[in-house]
Amino acid sequence: MFPLTTRTFASTGKSLGAGKAMAGAELIVRQRNKTFQPDELRAKVKDRPVFLNDNDFAHNVYSESPGFEFSIPMQQPGESDAVSLEKPGEFTVECVIHPRMKLTVIVE
Repeated sequence: MFPLTTRTFASTGKSLGAGKAMAGAELIVRQRNKTFQPDELRAKVKDRPVFLNDNDFAHNVYSESPGFEFSIPMQQPGESDAVSLEKPGEFTVECVIHPRMKLTVIVE
């Protein structure tokens, strides 16, 4: 289907190796028509948003919100990457290439 890379953010900053068991749900966030779909995501600690590039062009997804910093380097069409939510809070996700793309994530 789609390649999946797992990254951790909002706590240790360490990669969660591919063979480790994960707790929480995978929540699909599509990048389509230069938007995040949905544009607001409610999640729980240990959930994993999966950022799926569903466009014909690249995206660079990131958050600079304090305590929730991460960056998914150039993501090509059809690629997906996941991040692990390690603490409650609210933060914004954006795309370097398309600055109007914004996603609010609320972690409970």
